[in-house]
Amino acid sequence: MKIHSLILPACFFSRLPETSTRQASIASLTMRLIERFLGREIPATEFERLHLDQFMNETEWFGGETFDILQGVFSAADEFCADPALRSGTSLDEEQLREECQAALEKLRELIN
Repeated sequence: MKIHSLILPACFFSRLPETSTRQASIASLTMRLIERFLGREIPATEFERLHLDQFMNETEWFGGETFDILQGVFSAADEFCADPALRSGTSLDEEQLREECQAALEKLRELIN
C-alpha cells in the first residue's frame, strides 16, 4: 500500500515551538536509518517501510530546516517504486532514492555540527 505524501502548510509548523532535544532525536534516528540503507545493511524496500512508519507515527512535530529535510526524505521514500514495471514519471528507482538520502544525510550532518 502506497502512502501519499503528507504535506502540511509551512505556517502550521512555524507556529509550533522548536524542541531541540526531540528534533535532535528524530534527526539522529533518521540519519542512522539512512546510513543503514546507504551502507546496504537494509534493502530499499525495508528503508521505505521503516522510514514511512517512523515519519507517520511521529507525535511531536516541529518546523524549520530539520523538518524540511525530513519531509524531503519522506517524499523520496514515498515516491520510491521497487518494480520498474509500476514506475510512473515521478517514481524514484533505488539509485535515485539513494541520491536523495545521501543529500539529506549531508544536510542533517551540517545541522548537527
